Amino acid sequence: MLAFLRDKARDRHVFDEELVNLIALDVASSERRHEAQREALESCLQKLPAPQRELVLTAYTKGTRMDELAARRGQTAMSLCKLLHRVRQALLKCVRHTISLEERA
Repeated sequence: MLAFLRDKARDRHVFDEELVNLIALDVASSERRHEAQREALESCLQKLPAPQRELVLTAYTKGTRMDELAARRGQTAMSLCKLLHRVRQALLKCVRHTISLEERA
């Protein structure tokens, strides 16, 4: 059994060139798509009213607790979560619209 495990650990999978090229194309396509989404999100964030933009940036900063943020804003955690949900939905709609416009161009 140990010999089998040792041999399996040494086994190197060899992919043919066509498969490697397909994987590389898929990765490149994913990178372009993610970059387009990131750029659209940045653009859409800038279009938000300043208070909403600041809320989103604050809420998604590492270490931010929703209950503490809600208390600082004089809101309940539930109302803050609902507000953030509406802002996220608006951002998603904007990102999708922006990307669809870019794909048509």
